[in-house]
Amino acid sequence: MPNNSEMFDDWSKPVDTLVKGLGSDKNGLNEEEVGKRLQKYGPNELAVKKKRNIVLRYLSYFVNPLIVFLIIIGVLSYYLSSAISGELIFAMVMISVSLTFYEEYNAQDAADKLRKMIRNTATVVREGKEKEVPLKSLVPGDIVRLSAGDLVPADCAIISCKDFFVNQASLTGESLPVEKTNEASKKGSGITDLGNAVFFGSSVVSGSATALVLRTGLNTQFGELSTRLTQAAPETAFDRGIKDYSMLMLKFIFALVVVLFVINAVFKTADSMEARFINAFLFSLAVAVGLTPEMLPVIVTANLSQGAKKMAKKDVIVKRLSSIQNLGAMDVLCTDKTGTLTEDRIALVRHINADGEEDEVTLQLAYLNSLHQTGLKNPLDKAIMDHDAENGAKEAAEYEKLDEIPFDFSRRRMSVVVMEKGKAAKKNAVALLLTKGAPEGVLPLCTHHSTHGIQHPFDADDLKGANEIYRKLSSEGYRVLALASRKMKDHRASYSVADEKDLTFEGFLAFLDPPKESARESLAELMKRGIEVKILSGDNELVNMKIAADVGLPVKGIITGEELEKVSDEALKVLVENNTVFARVLPAQKERIILALQRNKHVVGFMGDGINDSLALRTADVGISVDTAVDVAKESADIILLRKSLHVLYEGVDEGRRTFANTMKYLRMGSSSNFGNMFSVLGASIFLPFLPMKPIQLLFNNFLYDFANISVPSDNVDNEALKKPAKWDLENVKNFMLYIGPLSSIFDYLTYFTLYFVLAVPEGVFQAGWFIESIMTQTLIIYVIRTNRVPFIESMPSKQLIITSTAILLIALFVVLGPVGQYFGFAALPAIFWPILVVFIAAYLVLTYFVKKWLLDKKMIN
Repeated sequence: MPNNSEMFDDWSKPVDTLVKGLGSDKNGLNEEEVGKRLQKYGPNELAVKKKRNIVLRYLSYFVNPLIVFLIIIGVLSYYLSSAISGELIFAMVMISVSLTFYEEYNAQDAADKLRKMIRNTATVVREGKEKEVPLKSLVPGDIVRLSAGDLVPADCAIISCKDFFVNQASLTGESLPVEKTNEASKKGSGITDLGNAVFFGSSVVSGSATALVLRTGLNTQFGELSTRLTQAAPETAFDRGIKDYSMLMLKFIFALVVVLFVINAVFKTADSMEARFINAFLFSLAVAVGLTPEMLPVIVTANLSQGAKKMAKKDVIVKRLSSIQNLGAMDVLCTDKTGTLTEDRIALVRHINADGEEDEVTLQLAYLNSLHQTGLKNPLDKAIMDHDAENGAKEAAEYEKLDEIPFDFSRRRMSVVVMEKGKAAKKNAVALLLTKGAPEGVLPLCTHHSTHGIQHPFDADDLKGANEIYRKLSSEGYRVLALASRKMKDHRASYSVADEKDLTFEGFLAFLDPPKESARESLAELMKRGIEVKILSGDNELVNMKIAADVGLPVKGIITGEELEKVSDEALKVLVENNTVFARVLPAQKERIILALQRNKHVVGFMGDGINDSLALRTADVGISVDTAVDVAKESADIILLRKSLHVLYEGVDEGRRTFANTMKYLRMGSSSNFGNMFSVLGASIFLPFLPMKPIQLLFNNFLYDFANISVPSDNVDNEALKKPAKWDLENVKNFMLYIGPLSSIFDYLTYFTLYFVLAVPEGVFQAGWFIESIMTQTLIIYVIRTNRVPFIESMPSKQLIITSTAILLIALFVVLGPVGQYFGFAALPAIFWPILVVFIAAYLVLTYFVKKWLLDKKMIN
């Protein structure tokens, strides 16, 4: 991508050169030439994302390695082994896919929202005549007319203008309208410094202009944004974690199934070779079903759905389920400034006199000026009138307007003349001229200054002091206006610019988009939770630094969009770590910053509410927007905050971490249990002359264990799990699997030895004994694995988990001990086995607790 100095070079050329270079003139293009250019440049339209119909969209959710594997196992199981187990697997898959699809289907394509914001026609000069033409027919070289209320139809250069202000926040994020002129910009300027440029999608706030179209369609800044929005969203941290875990488990399962098949086909006795192969295949298939974490999609989806419901009660809409876990894993939050950290409204924050003191007289006179001006009322005038509406209205009621001297860009100020009501007819009545504008345009006209209504001479030292106050306010990020007055003894019907002299300096008015009341506390809570916060804003460095200070955000460094354009992706990886504030950044630069952080292994959240934030919202692992955001931002986001308060943000992080913690419990339990079962089945297949469990027994065991895990999403979470980002760590899962898993195999082998060698029981009794030992150890170990604390003493599980696991154990005992057992091939166990089983289970739970504690001490798990 070209850097800023190349991208915006056209606007550094004189407008006459640009007009000539595009083969145009003041009369515009002719229709024949327009047709040729449409063929060359294409229509002036934004990118369109091809939509898939609802069926294809639903089917796309099945394109997942684990889902595909489950479907294959389900089909084989249904036709070759057990129809019930096949149907169960299909049900799990359908529930998971359907829930996820249902939760996410309401999200619409952000690119469509972007296209709908653009009006359909533009006013163009062609062959010397003004006409309205379809927007898509504009071409480079066209001459367009712009006036207040218009949306800019292409990227253009100003030919001529009058009092022309444009809101270009959709691209730059600037909080105030920007003044535009026809003077060529300095070469190498960034987008926010291009005074003669207007961009596709910006809106005209005031004035009028004639402009030359330079770029159309996908070649515009807005077009590039729409193109990027049509591209597939990058894979998030949660998606990568689930995929990596699934592939890890599938590799283990595949390897074990192959080994088991060979062992059972070659070494087990059967009536014939064919029978051996059939039995080996059916057993291997049953083992594959038993070891496959088929409940993973359902557990994850149920976990996320429950998290979404809890967050909905806190006025948070979750559009993409996986974003809940990403919110919990987030360790860097990048945020736009305007509308997210701030109120997205300009407020009058200070009204001070020449001595730097707050002065009510300054405020009253400013109110009179703003109330009576009839020209452009910009956000600053509204802020003045909103600040002291009640008292200002009372004061204003005593005055009437005599005349107005309008604003112009050369003077950079405007004046109104007022007089107390009923005094205009009196001979010695005095009118009051009130002048407001840029300090550079007001201070040189002042000969006196006023403090609290008392006049003093305004000499060179006073002017120097006033300029120092102005510089200080500006350096703190305030937008500053100066206010002055003059008593006019010769009141008359009209006044002119010549009357703006011998003024009395009344003071400064300082404006700022104030931070939200909840911002400071919310950011502090996020940082307490191990989340680093960075500001990515289109506003200038001073404004961003002021807001950062107001919300209590420590700043490591600050860098601008112009500087970012000059660095490589590798250098950017370092810069994103060493800087907190990124000022004057474009939408594509925000995206680039987030991608650099992701390459540094961060899980990145982004919070924004404008069109210029939509790319970053889509690219981040979790995109967060607010209900007042533009539609494009809301559609690009994963999570939408309905409350004005930002407290809900860190509450959402806590909920995300609870959800993540409970998902990790299932992964730990499932992986360690499955890995242990792999060793157990492998050993039994080698040393036993019969199958340790029949396929139907193995499938029933697996079903009960899966059902025991169904309450994991409702489980309580220890407080320490909420204190730091809950990141995906496959090494953590591997260590849990490799160290905790084989512990269960030790007790499985002890059970094998006791049943086969000590008690010398037949096949049916052996299978009943291992079945009950297996389901009890797998179910009870949940209480040890679910927490890093001492189970029940320091950490209580949820009631739902206790009830579910107890029910599973009772069902298992009923099947083994009751008459139903014969249908599964179970036989009655000897009484001596039960106390032995209790000892084995107790020893297993205690040993697992101490091994887990050792792993925690060694930092091998967390």
